Amino acid sequence: LAKALTGAELQFTKIQLGDGVWDSSINPEELTSLVSPKIDLPINDLSIQGDGTARIRAVLTNTGLQEGFFTRELGIFAKDPETGEEILYFVSYASNPDYIPADGVTKIEDVIDVYTVIANAQNVTAVISDTVVIATKEDIQQHNTSADAHPDIRQAIQDAIGNLSQEIDTKVETHNLDTNAHPDIRQLLEDFKAQFEGNLTENGYYKLPNGLIIQWGYAQISNDSNNPETPTEIPLPIAFPNTGLQVVANDVGWGRHIVSISFKDNATLQAWSYDPVNNLYPPVTGIHWIAIGY
Repeated sequence: LAKALTGAELQFTKIQLGDGVWDSSINPEELTSLVSPKIDLPINDLSIQGDGTARIRAVLTNTGLQEGFFTRELGIFAKDPETGEEILYFVSYASNPDYIPADGVTKIEDVIDVYTVIANAQNVTAVISDTVVIATKEDIQQHNTSADAHPDIRQAIQDAIGNLSQEIDTKVETHNLDTNAHPDIRQLLEDFKAQFEGNLTENGYYKLPNGLIIQWGYAQISNDSNNPETPTEIPLPIAFPNTGLQVVANDVGWGRHIVSISFKDNATLQAWSYDPVNNLYPPVTGIHWIAIGY
């Protein structure tokens, strides 16, 4: 421990049980081994507690044990960081020991947690054995919640979900393309589509479901200089059932001509043009117009 406190590695190697009887001649601080060792327990896990102690977990099983014994002695072994020799680091004696029966009488499988002082040692490790493993409930819960647990199973589930999702998408697409599928929805869409009507030509119109009608077109205004107040009448592609709301027009040429336009009635527009530069009414002016009504 003194060497570990200077930064050397403190590596635990095993836990050992024995049935030696300690009399008054035994000084624990002078022991280099158990009085009567019986079984070595491989270390299953090491956990630094943060309070100057370490928890060393081992698996106790009587598999292969030829003769039962009382567990009077418990020792923890570690490697000397300088010589590499395995030494007795910790030792404990039980005045009321448990009995470990031989294999074949009663099956023993248990997890032993031993806490030992490590003080402020920072470089603490253990030789972990994977030959004998008994998982506690906490171990299993931590394992199952780990993102790295069961990679094969997780991948198999992901693949199954992906294949199922693709199969569902294919079936849904096939179903939706079936002309006999969703008859009520298809009829609803057809009815909604029927509310849209239009003629997408140079002089055309489009009806919206709320009754609004947008119309547009091209026309040529023929002016009579002798009767400038006489407009050119422009028939609408369709008559507004109720009324026209707005109409605008512009000169399609250089934009030199002033164009005026208005509704004559629900089926007809009337337009005038004037050339303010030359102070005359041009004989013909081409215009684009848009009218909105319902």
